Amino acid sequence: MNRPHRIEEDTKEQIRAHIREFPKYESHYTRNIGDLENRCLEPHLSLAKMYRLYVERMNQQAAPQSKFWLYRHIFYTEFKLKFGMPKLDCCDYCDK
Repeated sequence: MNRPHRIEEDTKEQIRAHIREFPKYESHYTRNIGDLENRCLEPHLSLAKMYRLYVERMNQQAAPQSKFWLYRHIFYTEFKLKFGMPKLDCCDYCDK
């Protein structure tokens, strides 16, 4: 009762589930290491587009939605994803 504006865990989990649905690509050089820091989303995506898709889904389900700041906070603190593919992702041997 001392935190009346606390964000429900269900809302946070809906955001996490939505972000997990997007396909992720691994960098060629680090895919064997299992480094999650080098995972990328498609270049045509942006955080604003992802949030709009989230809002549309919540409206279709008639579920409460969160604000953009919370979506952004969860995206950057928990997922550590990047947009677009790395500029140099393949070695000369693989290019041949």
